[in-house]
Amino acid sequence: MQLIGVRAKICYYDNFTDFAKEFNLGKEDIIFTEKVIYEGYIKAMELPCPILVRDNYEVGEPTEEAVDKMLLDIEKISHRRIVAVGGGSVLDTAKALCIDGAYPFAHLLDKKEPNTFNCELITIPTTCGTGAEISGGGIYFMKSNGLKTAIVGPGADYAVLIPQFIEKLPFKIFFLSSMDALSHAIEGQLYSEDVVNEFGLAMARQAITTILDCQADLCIKGADYRQNRLRDFLASSTMANIALTANGANMVHALAYPPAEKFHLSHGESVYQFLIPVLNLYQKVCPDHPRFAALREMVKPALAKAGFKTDDEVVFTELEKMLNTVFPLRTMGEVGMTEDDIEPFSRNIVETKQRLLTKALIPVNQEQVAEMYRARL
Repeated sequence: MQLIGVRAKICYYDNFTDFAKEFNLGKEDIIFTEKVIYEGYIKAMELPCPILVRDNYEVGEPTEEAVDKMLLDIEKISHRRIVAVGGGSVLDTAKALCIDGAYPFAHLLDKKEPNTFNCELITIPTTCGTGAEISGGGIYFMKSNGLKTAIVGPGADYAVLIPQFIEKLPFKIFFLSSMDALSHAIEGQLYSEDVVNEFGLAMARQAITTILDCQADLCIKGADYRQNRLRDFLASSTMANIALTANGANMVHALAYPPAEKFHLSHGESVYQFLIPVLNLYQKVCPDHPRFAALREMVKPALAKAGFKTDDEVVFTELEKMLNTVFPLRTMGEVGMTEDDIEPFSRNIVETKQRLLTKALIPVNQEQVAEMYRARL
Protein backbone atom coordinates (compact mmCIF):
# COMPACT_ATOMS: atom_id res chain seq x y z
CA MET A 1 0.00 0.00 0.00
CA GLN A 2 1.53 3.29 -1.13
CA LEU A 3 1.13 6.01 1.46
CA ILE A 4 2.39 9.02 -0.46
CA GLY A 5 4.20 9.85 -3.67
CA VAL A 6 5.23 13.08 -5.37
CA ARG A 7 6.90 12.77 -8.77
CA ALA A 8 7.66 16.45 -9.19
CA LYS A 9 10.70 18.10 -7.71
CA ILE A 10 9.25 21.12 -5.89
CA CYS A 11 11.25 24.33 -6.34
CA TYR A 12 10.90 27.94 -5.21
CA TYR A 13 12.03 31.22 -6.81
CA ASP A 14 11.13 34.78 -5.94
CA ASN A 15 10.44 35.66 -9.59
CA PHE A 16 10.26 34.23 -13.10
CA THR A 17 13.57 35.85 -14.10
CA ASP A 18 15.47 33.86 -11.47
CA PHE A 19 13.70 30.67 -12.54
CA ALA A 20 14.44 31.24 -16.25
CA LYS A 21 18.11 31.80 -15.51
CA GLU A 22 18.44 28.77 -13.22
CA PHE A 23 16.64 26.47 -15.68
CA ASN A 24 18.48 27.98 -18.66
CA LEU A 25 15.34 28.39 -20.76
CA GLY A 26 16.10 28.25 -24.48
CA LYS A 27 14.87 27.55 -28.00
CA GLU A 28 13.71 24.02 -27.18
CA ASP A 29 11.57 25.07 -24.23
CA ILE A 30 7.96 25.86 -25.10
CA ILE A 31 6.32 28.30 -22.72
CA PHE A 32 2.61 27.47 -22.51
CA THR A 33 0.58 30.14 -20.76
CA GLU A 34 -2.29 32.63 -20.89
CA LYS A 35 -2.20 35.98 -22.67
CA VAL A 36 -2.44 38.03 -19.47
CA ILE A 37 0.47 36.15 -17.90
CA TYR A 38 2.60 36.32 -21.03
CA GLU A 39 2.09 40.04 -21.54
CA GLY A 40 2.36 40.92 -17.85
CA TYR A 41 5.39 38.90 -16.82
CA ILE A 42 7.17 37.10 -19.67
CA LYS A 43 7.06 39.08 -22.93
CA ALA A 44 9.45 41.83 -21.80
CA MET A 45 12.13 39.24 -20.99
CA GLU A 46 12.50 38.46 -24.74
CA LEU A 47 13.29 34.82 -24.11
CA PRO A 48 14.23 32.67 -27.12
CA CYS A 49 11.49 30.14 -26.26
CA PRO A 50 8.54 29.41 -28.55
CA ILE A 51 5.34 30.68 -26.93
CA LEU A 52 2.00 28.85 -27.02
CA VAL A 53 -0.90 30.95 -25.72
CA ARG A 54 -3.94 28.97 -24.60
CA ASP A 55 -6.33 31.86 -25.21
CA ASN A 56 -5.76 31.42 -28.95
CA TYR A 57 -7.46 28.01 -28.73
CA GLU A 58 -10.01 28.21 -25.92
CA VAL A 59 -10.98 29.81 -22.63
CA GLY A 60 -12.56 28.04 -19.68
CA GLU A 61 -12.06 24.38 -18.88
CA PRO A 62 -9.92 22.15 -21.15
CA THR A 63 -11.73 20.48 -24.04
CA GLU A 64 -10.89 17.60 -26.35
CA GLU A 65 -11.21 19.75 -29.48
CA ALA A 66 -8.82 22.46 -28.27
CA VAL A 67 -6.29 19.90 -27.04
CA ASP A 68 -6.29 18.26 -30.47
CA LYS A 69 -5.61 21.60 -32.18
CA MET A 70 -2.75 22.34 -29.78
CA LEU A 71 -1.29 18.86 -30.24
CA LEU A 72 -1.16 19.37 -34.01
CA ASP A 73 0.56 22.74 -33.62
CA ILE A 74 3.02 21.54 -31.01
CA GLU A 75 4.15 18.68 -33.25
CA LYS A 76 5.66 21.31 -35.55
CA ILE A 77 7.89 22.70 -32.80
CA SER A 78 11.08 20.95 -31.76
CA HIS A 79 11.09 20.90 -27.98
CA ARG A 80 12.49 19.05 -24.99
CA ARG A 81 10.47 20.74 -22.26
CA ILE A 82 7.11 22.44 -21.82
CA VAL A 83 6.98 25.17 -19.19
CA ALA A 84 3.33 25.67 -18.20
CA VAL A 85 2.53 28.92 -16.39
CA GLY A 86 -1.07 29.45 -15.32
CA GLY A 87 -4.07 28.29 -13.34
CA GLY A 88 -5.50 24.82 -13.14
CA SER A 89 -6.82 24.77 -16.72
CA VAL A 90 -3.44 25.75 -18.17
CA LEU A 91 -1.57 23.18 -16.09
CA ASP A 92 -4.05 20.40 -16.86
CA THR A 93 -3.91 21.19 -20.59
CA ALA A 94 -0.12 21.10 -20.48
CA LYS A 95 -0.26 17.58 -19.05
CA ALA A 96 -2.32 16.50 -22.05
CA LEU A 97 0.17 18.10 -24.45
CA CYS A 98 3.03 16.07 -22.97
CA ILE A 99 1.38 12.65 -23.31
CA ASP A 100 3.17 10.48 -25.84
CA GLY A 101 0.97 9.75 -28.85
CA ALA A 102 -1.93 11.80 -27.49
CA TYR A 103 -3.40 12.76 -30.87
CA PRO A 104 -6.28 12.26 -31.43
CA PHE A 105 -6.98 12.90 -27.77
CA ALA A 106 -10.17 10.82 -27.70
CA HIS A 107 -8.29 7.58 -28.27
CA LEU A 108 -6.81 7.86 -24.78
CA LEU A 109 -10.24 6.98 -23.40
CA ASP A 110 -9.81 3.41 -24.62
CA LYS A 111 -6.10 3.09 -23.93
CA LYS A 112 -5.29 0.33 -21.43
CA GLU A 113 -1.61 0.91 -20.71
CA PRO A 114 -0.45 3.87 -18.56
CA ASN A 115 0.19 7.16 -20.32
CA THR A 116 3.78 8.37 -20.56
CA PHE A 117 5.25 11.79 -21.37
CA ASN A 118 7.33 12.55 -24.46
CA CYS A 119 9.07 15.57 -22.92
CA GLU A 120 9.76 17.12 -19.53
CA LEU A 121 6.99 19.19 -17.95
CA ILE A 122 7.56 22.14 -15.63
CA THR A 123 4.45 23.52 -13.96
CA ILE A 124 4.24 27.00 -12.41
CA PRO A 125 0.90 27.81 -10.70
CA THR A 126 -0.52 31.33 -10.83
CA THR A 127 -3.11 30.72 -8.11
CA CYS A 128 -2.72 29.34 -4.58
CA GLY A 129 -5.41 26.69 -4.62
CA THR A 130 -5.76 24.05 -7.31
CA GLY A 131 -2.64 22.01 -6.56
CA ALA A 132 -2.61 21.08 -10.27
CA GLU A 133 1.14 21.63 -10.34
CA ILE A 134 1.78 18.25 -8.69
CA SER A 135 -1.22 16.13 -9.69
CA GLY A 136 -0.86 13.62 -12.51
CA GLY A 137 -4.28 13.98 -14.07
CA GLY A 138 -6.53 16.59 -15.56
CA ILE A 139 -10.26 16.89 -16.26
CA TYR A 140 -11.25 17.46 -19.88
CA PHE A 141 -14.60 17.86 -21.61
CA MET A 142 -14.60 15.08 -24.19
CA LYS A 143 -16.83 15.71 -27.19
CA SER A 144 -16.55 12.03 -28.08
CA ASN A 145 -18.49 10.93 -24.98
CA GLY A 146 -20.11 14.20 -23.90
CA LEU A 147 -18.59 13.96 -20.40
CA LYS A 148 -15.99 15.61 -18.24
CA THR A 149 -13.37 12.88 -18.05
CA ALA A 150 -10.13 12.39 -16.14
CA ILE A 151 -7.06 11.60 -18.24
CA VAL A 152 -4.07 10.65 -16.10
CA GLY A 153 -0.39 10.96 -16.94
CA PRO A 154 2.77 10.66 -14.89
CA GLY A 155 2.72 14.28 -13.67
CA ALA A 156 5.18 17.14 -13.85
CA ASP A 157 8.92 16.74 -13.51
CA TYR A 158 9.20 20.07 -11.68
CA ALA A 159 6.61 22.11 -9.78
CA VAL A 160 7.92 25.64 -9.36
CA LEU A 161 6.43 28.05 -6.82
CA ILE A 162 6.88 31.74 -7.72
CA PRO A 163 5.01 34.27 -5.55
CA GLN A 164 5.40 36.97 -8.20
CA PHE A 165 2.55 35.35 -10.12
CA ILE A 166 0.01 35.72 -7.32
CA GLU A 167 0.98 39.22 -6.16
CA LYS A 168 -1.57 40.96 -8.39
CA LEU A 169 -4.39 38.44 -8.28
CA PRO A 170 -7.74 40.10 -7.55
CA PHE A 171 -8.48 39.41 -3.92
CA LYS A 172 -11.64 37.46 -4.68
CA ILE A 173 -9.72 35.00 -6.86
CA PHE A 174 -6.87 34.86 -4.35
CA PHE A 175 -9.16 34.14 -1.42
CA LEU A 176 -11.33 31.56 -3.17
CA SER A 177 -8.20 29.80 -4.39
CA SER A 178 -6.99 29.55 -0.83
CA MET A 179 -10.37 28.08 0.16
CA ASP A 180 -9.90 25.44 -2.51
CA ALA A 181 -6.57 24.58 -0.90
CA LEU A 182 -8.11 24.57 2.59
CA SER A 183 -10.83 22.14 1.48
CA HIS A 184 -8.16 19.88 -0.06
CA ALA A 185 -6.23 19.85 3.20
CA ILE A 186 -9.29 19.26 5.39
CA GLU A 187 -10.47 16.39 3.20
CA GLY A 188 -6.94 15.02 3.41
CA GLN A 189 -7.43 15.04 7.19
CA LEU A 190 -11.02 13.73 7.28
CA TYR A 191 -11.01 10.55 5.23
CA SER A 192 -12.73 7.22 5.83
CA GLU A 193 -9.96 4.66 6.04
CA ASP A 194 -9.23 3.14 9.43
CA VAL A 195 -5.56 2.76 8.52
CA VAL A 196 -3.92 6.07 9.34
CA ASN A 197 -1.75 7.55 6.60
CA GLU A 198 0.75 9.47 8.69
CA PHE A 199 2.40 11.10 5.69
CA GLY A 200 -0.82 12.43 4.17
CA LEU A 201 -1.96 13.61 7.59
CA ALA A 202 1.32 15.45 8.17
CA MET A 203 0.89 17.36 4.91
CA ALA A 204 -2.78 18.05 5.70
CA ARG A 205 -1.97 19.31 9.21
CA GLN A 206 0.75 21.68 7.99
CA ALA A 207 -1.43 23.02 5.18
CA ILE A 208 -4.47 23.55 7.45
CA THR A 209 -2.55 25.37 10.17
CA THR A 210 -0.62 27.53 7.70
CA ILE A 211 -3.67 28.55 5.64
CA LEU A 212 -5.72 29.36 8.73
CA ASP A 213 -2.87 31.32 10.31
CA CYS A 214 -2.59 33.33 7.09
CA GLN A 215 -6.34 33.95 7.05
CA ALA A 216 -6.23 35.06 10.69
CA ASP A 217 -3.60 37.61 9.68
CA LEU A 218 -5.83 38.88 6.86
CA CYS A 219 -8.74 39.09 9.29
CA ILE A 220 -6.69 41.24 11.63
CA LYS A 221 -4.59 43.28 9.20
CA GLY A 222 -6.64 43.39 6.02
CA ALA A 223 -6.49 41.86 2.56
CA ASP A 224 -3.33 43.71 1.52
CA TYR A 225 -1.37 41.87 4.20
CA ARG A 226 -1.43 38.78 1.95
CA GLN A 227 1.66 40.18 0.24
CA ASN A 228 3.58 39.22 3.40
CA ARG A 229 2.37 35.60 3.28
CA LEU A 230 2.55 34.70 -0.43
CA ARG A 231 5.12 31.96 -0.01
CA ASP A 232 3.05 30.43 2.81
CA PHE A 233 -0.11 30.46 0.69
CA LEU A 234 1.68 28.83 -2.26
CA ALA A 235 3.48 26.18 -0.25
CA SER A 236 0.38 25.23 1.74
CA SER A 237 -1.63 24.88 -1.47
CA THR A 238 0.87 22.37 -2.83
CA MET A 239 1.00 20.49 0.48
CA ALA A 240 -2.81 20.39 0.58
CA ASN A 241 -2.94 18.72 -2.80
CA ILE A 242 -0.32 16.18 -1.74
CA ALA A 243 -2.56 15.34 1.25
CA LEU A 244 -5.65 15.13 -0.96
CA THR A 245 -3.85 12.86 -3.44
CA ALA A 246 -2.72 10.61 -0.60
CA ASN A 247 -6.07 10.34 1.19
CA GLY A 248 -8.74 11.22 -1.39
CA ALA A 249 -11.31 13.92 -2.13
CA ASN A 250 -14.60 13.22 -0.43
CA MET A 251 -17.75 14.88 0.90
CA VAL A 252 -17.03 18.58 0.35
CA HIS A 253 -16.18 17.96 -3.30
CA ALA A 254 -19.21 15.70 -3.73
CA LEU A 255 -21.58 18.45 -2.56
CA ALA A 256 -19.80 21.13 -4.57
CA TYR A 257 -20.09 19.63 -8.05
CA PRO A 258 -23.86 19.77 -8.88
CA PRO A 259 -24.43 23.42 -7.81
CA ALA A 260 -21.17 24.49 -9.46
CA GLU A 261 -22.31 23.06 -12.78
CA LYS A 262 -25.84 24.49 -12.63
CA PHE A 263 -24.92 27.95 -11.34
CA HIS A 264 -21.47 28.25 -12.96
CA LEU A 265 -19.58 28.73 -9.70
CA SER A 266 -15.82 28.70 -9.60
CA HIS A 267 -14.44 25.58 -7.98
CA GLY A 268 -13.00 27.66 -5.13
CA GLU A 269 -16.36 29.16 -4.28
CA SER A 270 -18.26 25.90 -4.66
CA VAL A 271 -16.10 24.05 -2.13
CA TYR A 272 -16.09 27.07 0.20
CA GLN A 273 -19.91 27.08 0.09
CA PHE A 274 -20.13 23.57 1.54
CA LEU A 275 -17.03 23.25 3.71
CA ILE A 276 -18.63 24.57 6.90
CA PRO A 277 -21.91 22.60 6.49
CA VAL A 278 -19.87 19.41 6.19
CA LEU A 279 -17.85 20.29 9.31
CA ASN A 280 -21.03 21.16 11.20
CA LEU A 281 -22.48 17.75 10.29
CA TYR A 282 -19.37 16.02 11.61
CA GLN A 283 -19.57 18.12 14.77
CA LYS A 284 -23.16 16.95 15.24
CA VAL A 285 -22.70 13.26 14.35
CA CYS A 286 -19.12 12.31 15.25
CA PRO A 287 -17.54 15.06 17.38
CA ASP A 288 -15.20 12.62 19.13
CA HIS A 289 -13.76 10.96 16.03
CA PRO A 290 -9.98 11.22 16.61
CA ARG A 291 -9.12 12.91 13.31
CA PHE A 292 -12.06 15.29 13.55
CA ALA A 293 -11.18 16.18 17.15
CA ALA A 294 -7.61 16.79 15.97
CA LEU A 295 -8.90 19.14 13.27
CA ARG A 296 -10.83 21.11 15.88
CA GLU A 297 -7.58 21.64 17.78
CA MET A 298 -5.80 22.78 14.59
CA VAL A 299 -8.41 25.48 14.03
CA LYS A 300 -8.28 26.96 17.53
CA PRO A 301 -4.94 28.85 17.36
CA ALA A 302 -6.03 30.83 14.30
CA LEU A 303 -9.37 31.68 15.93
CA ALA A 304 -7.65 32.78 19.12
CA LYS A 305 -5.19 34.89 17.13
CA ALA A 306 -8.06 36.69 15.38
CA GLY A 307 -10.08 37.13 18.58
CA PHE A 308 -12.79 34.49 18.06
CA LYS A 309 -14.15 31.92 20.51
CA THR A 310 -12.45 28.52 20.72
CA ASP A 311 -14.93 26.39 22.67
CA ASP A 312 -15.29 22.94 21.10
CA GLU A 313 -18.97 23.27 20.27
CA VAL A 314 -18.57 26.59 18.38
CA VAL A 315 -15.20 26.16 16.65
CA PHE A 316 -16.60 25.80 13.15
CA THR A 317 -19.30 28.45 13.44
CA GLU A 318 -16.53 30.79 14.68
CA LEU A 319 -14.32 29.70 11.77
CA GLU A 320 -17.15 30.64 9.42
CA LYS A 321 -17.31 34.07 11.05
CA MET A 322 -13.57 34.58 10.71
CA LEU A 323 -13.50 33.61 7.03
CA ASN A 324 -16.53 35.78 6.31
CA THR A 325 -14.74 38.69 7.93
CA VAL A 326 -11.91 38.23 5.45
CA PHE A 327 -14.22 37.74 2.46
CA PRO A 328 -18.04 37.60 2.85
CA LEU A 329 -19.53 34.50 1.24
CA ARG A 330 -22.83 34.95 -0.54
CA THR A 331 -25.55 32.44 0.23
CA MET A 332 -26.57 29.85 -2.33
CA GLY A 333 -29.95 31.59 -2.33
CA GLU A 334 -28.17 34.68 -3.67
CA VAL A 335 -26.51 32.49 -6.29
CA GLY A 336 -29.92 31.25 -7.45
CA MET A 337 -30.42 27.96 -5.62
CA THR A 338 -33.91 27.37 -4.21
CA GLU A 339 -35.60 24.73 -2.09
CA ASP A 340 -36.65 23.02 -5.33
CA ASP A 341 -32.98 22.30 -6.14
CA ILE A 342 -32.25 20.48 -2.89
CA GLU A 343 -33.98 17.17 -3.58
CA PRO A 344 -32.49 16.64 -7.07
CA PHE A 345 -29.05 17.77 -5.91
CA SER A 346 -29.05 15.49 -2.87
CA ARG A 347 -30.38 12.56 -4.88
CA ASN A 348 -27.69 13.13 -7.50
CA ILE A 349 -25.01 13.05 -4.80
CA VAL A 350 -26.21 9.78 -3.29
CA GLU A 351 -26.76 8.09 -6.66
CA THR A 352 -23.72 9.27 -8.64
CA LYS A 353 -21.01 10.45 -6.24
CA GLN A 354 -20.43 7.30 -4.19
CA ARG A 355 -16.77 7.23 -5.25
CA LEU A 356 -16.41 10.42 -3.18
CA LEU A 357 -18.91 9.71 -0.40
CA THR A 358 -17.34 6.35 0.42
CA LYS A 359 -14.10 8.19 1.19
CA ALA A 360 -15.75 10.59 3.64
CA LEU A 361 -15.17 10.38 7.38
CA ILE A 362 -18.64 8.90 7.99
CA PRO A 363 -21.42 7.44 5.80
CA VAL A 364 -24.20 9.93 4.99
CA ASN A 365 -27.75 9.52 3.71
CA GLN A 366 -29.78 11.68 1.36
CA GLU A 367 -31.54 13.47 4.21
CA GLN A 368 -28.21 14.57 5.68
CA VAL A 369 -27.00 15.75 2.29
CA ALA A 370 -30.20 17.76 1.87
CA GLU A 371 -29.66 19.29 5.31
CA MET A 372 -26.20 20.49 4.28
CA TYR A 373 -27.55 22.05 1.07
CA ARG A 374 -30.39 23.70 2.98
CA ALA A 375 -27.91 25.27 5.40
CA ARG A 376 -26.57 27.41 2.57
CA LEU A 377 -29.87 28.84 1.32
